[in-house]
Amino acid sequence: MVRNLPGVGRNLRDHVASPVVWESRLTVPTPQMTGIEAQLITDSADAETVKPDRQAVFISFVYSTITENLPEQSFTALAILLHPHSQGQVRLRSANPTDALLIDPGILSDPRDTEALVDHLELLRNVAGQPALDKWIKGEVYPGPDRVSREALREYVRATADSGHHQVGTARIGTDPLAVVDPQLLVHGLTGLRIADASVMPATPAGNTAAPTLMIGERAADLILGTR
Repeated sequence: MVRNLPGVGRNLRDHVASPVVWESRLTVPTPQMTGIEAQLITDSADAETVKPDRQAVFISFVYSTITENLPEQSFTALAILLHPHSQGQVRLRSANPTDALLIDPGILSDPRDTEALVDHLELLRNVAGQPALDKWIKGEVYPGPDRVSREALREYVRATADSGHHQVGTARIGTDPLAVVDPQLLVHGLTGLRIADASVMPATPAGNTAAPTLMIGERAADLILGTR
């Protein structure tokens, strides 16, 4: 033990997503790049959450944690929470640094996130019901027309919730006892060690983490050069 920092590995945060999959009446064009055709950014009614807090990504292929009974022609909308309340953690398995870490993503550990995803799925169903999409949508595959009640949608969310692939927060910046790095990105209690990646973010940003992470690196470079 060199320095006991109890906040290391805590505060693991991530965007969380659940898919809506529709069967298409028409041939879905082969995606030329990522397959992301459109995005929808909205605010929920949750007064406790930073806005905007919901994102939907419309994808020209099936992106689902469920792989059974998928039609040949279909497309997806991912309901994504940008500021989920749930938190996970990363812990050491042992004192051997080559042992794999123990990672608990904590997805849906806060029930408010389940309710928020149900709200989001209902919004996407409303979008799919607009006349402009009549020529495309043959029917909803998942969650499916049999899942109508909120409890049925809660069960679907619990079965399909997936990582948004934007993990942050396990070396959180701050000045409180659970912060890992200070405002200069220096690890508390150590000399000459900085952390400059997405782990220093105290919470998930309202969007992808790539650009904010690049800016953390740029800022770290300025801080390092400023000390020379």
